[in-house]
Amino acid sequence: MRSSSEEQIGLSNSEEDDETGKSFTERRLTDGGTGTFQYRDLKNANIFYSEKPDSIEEFMQDIKVDILKNFPEIPDFESSVRKLSSRTRDNLLFSFDLDNILKHLDDGYAHKNYVEVEWMKQIRSDFVRAEQVDKALNLTDMFDRHWFSAVKNFLISTMSLITTILNPPDDGQSLHKYKKARKKRKNKGSKLVESAEREQRPLQSVYHHYYTRIGELFFLKQRAVVNRTFIFGDKIVSSVPDLAYGFASRPVAVQKNVLLSLVEVEGKPINNDMSECLEDKLDSDVLGRMGSELFAVVPHSVMFPNSLGMICMGTRIIFVYLKIKKEPGELLILPLKSKGIIQYTRPFDILKAQDRGDVCEILYWLGCVQNHCDRELLLTT
Repeated sequence: MRSSSEEQIGLSNSEEDDETGKSFTERRLTDGGTGTFQYRDLKNANIFYSEKPDSIEEFMQDIKVDILKNFPEIPDFESSVRKLSSRTRDNLLFSFDLDNILKHLDDGYAHKNYVEVEWMKQIRSDFVRAEQVDKALNLTDMFDRHWFSAVKNFLISTMSLITTILNPPDDGQSLHKYKKARKKRKNKGSKLVESAEREQRPLQSVYHHYYTRIGELFFLKQRAVVNRTFIFGDKIVSSVPDLAYGFASRPVAVQKNVLLSLVEVEGKPINNDMSECLEDKLDSDVLGRMGSELFAVVPHSVMFPNSLGMICMGTRIIFVYLKIKKEPGELLILPLKSKGIIQYTRPFDILKAQDRGDVCEILYWLGCVQNHCDRELLLTT
């Protein structure tokens, strides 16, 4: 009989470098063969997604309650979060409809040039506005001191992303034309349009870089990803998030706890934009992989026995939160004794000003939590 919950779910850790070229279909489980971890595997483990999304306010409140319960010494940061969120909303005003632009990529150079110029005007206006605000800030505050630098890097990365979207590499265009022609021969139905949309996406490494800049905008510092495995029935499931953000409860301590894990999704995984239910929206392997990442990190989660994650799809993000009911002394074995629920939010598009403003508070709060020890150390020296 194994003696600890970590041993009972067969967790093992090994530090790995980020693999930016991986897609969700390349995260494998081993059970004598290969295959992706599907949503049905989660259901067999007694873990299910909610039927409808939570509001971002309800979602954030759940997270705050769980973190402050485990780490009551952490300040609430309400004043700092409100100030930072308001400043960012008021100064980062650019707003782009990426889906609409992707539909017109073949409209010719003149149209693409017009779109690019208009986008750049918005971003430059935001840069100038933020620079003026920075001159009036109290730079003795750690967050105020780093705010403009984070905004500048985010805006530069946004410009790079836009340029890549509008001017994809030539080899990608050639591959797109070849695949489109081949797909047309094989299937003349609606899947052709979907295939074309998938191939017009820029390189995933560009999106990966953008996700890191999104985190940095809210003062979130990534840590090295950890390869964790757990045993489920006759399967050994390997779990490696694309990005991870750690947490240390003491100054200058190693960030052994996990605050947030990100899973990047390539292509066009959203199947049904009309439905609120995530099970209807996303492919089974996306749901399965995200669920396995959430479960694998539970023993190390800041919100133990719950864990927080984010699904990243192009410029859209969805927050997800695994909630597990654990009795004192109960081991975390699969299938779970009590039903595990994965709560989630609606998708938010970071390129749209309204959506970006809606996620400011939750992301700034997580950034403040991660940095609270460094901030306290600075205040006492």
